[in-house]
Amino acid sequence: MAISKRVKQPRGYEVQGIEYLELAEGVQPPLECIPAPYLAVVEEDKLFETWRVIQAGTIVAFDKTNFASETLQVTNKKWLVPANGGSDKTVTYAAADIDETIDIDSYEAANVEAVAAAGAATKQIAANFPAGFAPYAFFSSAAQLLYHNFKLQNTVGFITDYFIELPLVWDTGSTSVTQATLDTGHLVKPGASGEVVKWVNGNDSVDQIVGRCVRTDAIAVKDALNKVLTVPGLNLPGTGSSGRMLHENVYLRGTTTLVTRKAKINITLA
Repeated sequence: MAISKRVKQPRGYEVQGIEYLELAEGVQPPLECIPAPYLAVVEEDKLFETWRVIQAGTIVAFDKTNFASETLQVTNKKWLVPANGGSDKTVTYAAADIDETIDIDSYEAANVEAVAAAGAATKQIAANFPAGFAPYAFFSSAAQLLYHNFKLQNTVGFITDYFIELPLVWDTGSTSVTQATLDTGHLVKPGASGEVVKWVNGNDSVDQIVGRCVRTDAIAVKDALNKVLTVPGLNLPGTGSSGRMLHENVYLRGTTTLVTRKAKINITLA
């Protein structure tokens, strides 16, 4: 039987929707994020005279903390906090936090106020899952709540797939310290403060894996840089940094001892 052709009738100009939308490559997701305003300060930026709350290289996560106020539960969907390895994290405020950051307990009471005294908060940051790492320092977002005329970072972003080098600032040489056992070939996950630590099979959840430690190295003087006179103002390695590269010339957390090891990490979040 022969095919009988028909006439296709047009149905107007309606556009049919599709069930997905291409946003961007996954290396740096185009998401609107800000650091949680209740994070304790980490280090003062001398140039901008304001405080950092998340250092570059920290593994970050979206805040999953639930507050008593429903409005805040909606707001904190875009808040970033240091990843905590899947365990609740206590926020401890120091003297530097007073009048510089928002008290997490005041959020719980739906009465937002600045930190008034040093000490541990009652409300904890909820267990979370890693989203990526901070490619630069995040400044306190509390400033826009505390000042009429100051807002340094409108939004921040994070990286999900990159090859990076980190000084092991949490490694004191003791096996009880999180980065002390990190070595070449280990899978890595975030520690309690967003630092990169060894992932342990049978002990840690697979949804905490953020990549692999490709190699660890001892930090040493490069190309006799310790003999090159540092030029003030240029921020270059030399005599001023004892010949170490700038990102290596840092201290172990909470000490005045220079870091001695660094790790090359392939960050890849599934």
